[in-house]
Amino acid sequence: CEAGLDVEAPDTVQFGKKLVSAVTNGDVSLERVDDAVQRVLRTLFQVLAAPDPEEYSADVVACEEHVSLAREAAAKSIVLLKNDGELPWRASSLERILVLGELADTENLGDRGSSRVYPPDATAPLDGLLAACEGLCEVEFDTGADLDRVRELASNADAVLVVAGYTHKDEGEFIPGGMSAGIDAGENGAIGGDRVDLGLPQGQISLIQAAAEAHPNVTVAVMSGSAVMMEAWKDCVSAILMIWYPGMRGGEALADVLLGHVNPSGRLPFSIPVHTSDLPFFDRDATEITYDLWHGYTKLEREEAPVAFPFGFGLSYTTFDFSDPSASYSDADDTIHVSVDVKNTGKRRGETVVQVYAGWSEPNPRQPRKRLCGFSRAELSSGERRTITVAVRLRDLAWFDSEAHIWTLGTHEWRVWIGSSSAERDLVATPLHLPDRTWDVREH
Repeated sequence: CEAGLDVEAPDTVQFGKKLVSAVTNGDVSLERVDDAVQRVLRTLFQVLAAPDPEEYSADVVACEEHVSLAREAAAKSIVLLKNDGELPWRASSLERILVLGELADTENLGDRGSSRVYPPDATAPLDGLLAACEGLCEVEFDTGADLDRVRELASNADAVLVVAGYTHKDEGEFIPGGMSAGIDAGENGAIGGDRVDLGLPQGQISLIQAAAEAHPNVTVAVMSGSAVMMEAWKDCVSAILMIWYPGMRGGEALADVLLGHVNPSGRLPFSIPVHTSDLPFFDRDATEITYDLWHGYTKLEREEAPVAFPFGFGLSYTTFDFSDPSASYSDADDTIHVSVDVKNTGKRRGETVVQVYAGWSEPNPRQPRKRLCGFSRAELSSGERRTITVAVRLRDLAWFDSEAHIWTLGTHEWRVWIGSSSAERDLVATPLHLPDRTWDVREH
């Protein structure tokens, strides 16, 4: 409190009885408490007195339009990481789909801390498949607890889906046990917090491996809010999807992608390495850590570390070709205009995410080789070619010179990469000459 904290949320750990004792002991002054209360009340009065910018009925909540949007957003967020031709399924040509894993039959919306939402209903992956396959094929479910039974069921199925991953108990907001009513705490009385292991629980790995032993084409859908190491099992399955915590219509969205009603177009917001040792040092109990510029894909690229799935990566049921890149700077609006020709070279209509990266032409140990500076979605029909242009603000390329205490471009000669992921095999490049520009801290 004396250090300037006015509000502690979601529950009182340092405040509450401890604050009362601190005031009683003279460690915190009543004047400081009054000051904090005054600021909290002032903010509440300002918010409550302000007119609502829009009038709407409660009927808008979970209305048909919004539910449809939730389904569309969930489907567009799904990332297809691997596909050996297994997907999409054609339900009319299948007799039995086997769905495995407890999470398949769980409404898994992710965090139950400050970001928790309460939709009137939500569909689990199993629900979505049952609805989509009704009248077309049988959908059978098993938790996967008995691996011998899993092998038997998988050997008699036409397609196998394993739903694996985490819940709010594994990677939600950390809340000590007994603090908040209505929250399902774990065995130690607390929930959430940072995972100590980036891999799946061993039970889920064993389930995936058992299913793969009995069936040649297993699809794994991973529910998670962050990266998951997959080296222990990714080579024994045919398809992998990152479905995140997909929201109230996630079950339908997953079915849409699995059955080919939606062509996947999601992209990874991080790299998934081959070895966790290539990631920055991590200690969830540390009070401070310095990463500098070197984390994520910039660190892995700098150290030439092997990557299972690069930043920005995502497959589609069609293919795209990038060619004829160009980049030019306009001093009229301090903007770089990056263009590339994109062609859908596959047999289906689909969306791709055109990604723009930029870096110095000559590698410099002080800077990443390239950084993402812009992107744009593009939807193309089979065989269609289109020129896509992405605008990048010049100052977004600047880096901070701590010695001169300014933002600067650092050099005139730059290189721009355009393509479908941060991996250079997925990019085409073009040179770019930029002016000599700097910005002080207040400008940037």
